[in-house]
Amino acid sequence: MDRGAWRAVVYICRVCRSEGTPEKPLYHPCVCTGSIKFIHQECLVQWLKHSRKEYCELCKHRFLKLCWL
Repeated sequence: MDRGAWRAVVYICRVCRSEGTPEKPLYHPCVCTGSIKFIHQECLVQWLKHSRKEYCELCKHRFLKLCWL
């Protein structure tokens, strides 16, 4: 493989593992980095409801209640 070859970077949601789309874009609502940085807003809302947490379990960043709606 040519080491100079360009590779497309594909970001996926850390919850559902799907790519972002124009209808369901990916967001980065906390300070996590790398492959766990992105999440769909719907996935985040569902995770927050299910976990009953108000913060990211990985980086401890507190989410604003506004993003829960």
